[in-house]
Amino acid sequence: MRQLLLNIAQQQRFTLQGLQSAAADTGDHLEICAQLISHKQHQKTLAQIMAQMGVQQNVTSVHWRVGEA
Repeated sequence: MRQLLLNIAQQQRFTLQGLQSAAADTGDHLEICAQLISHKQHQKTLAQIMAQMGVQQNVTSVHWRVGEA
């Protein structure tokens, strides 16, 4: 999943500000947090990417939000 996020950032010309992994509170799961920066006009593209990530094998949930840089 980390490699997929790196590839997406490169292909879509997003700036990957941070990428962290940690054990999730639910036992044997891993939580991956990525901070991507892009122009506001790319929000639809980001929403589509997050939807695609949500259907990946072994992904149990995907969350994202828009914030100010």
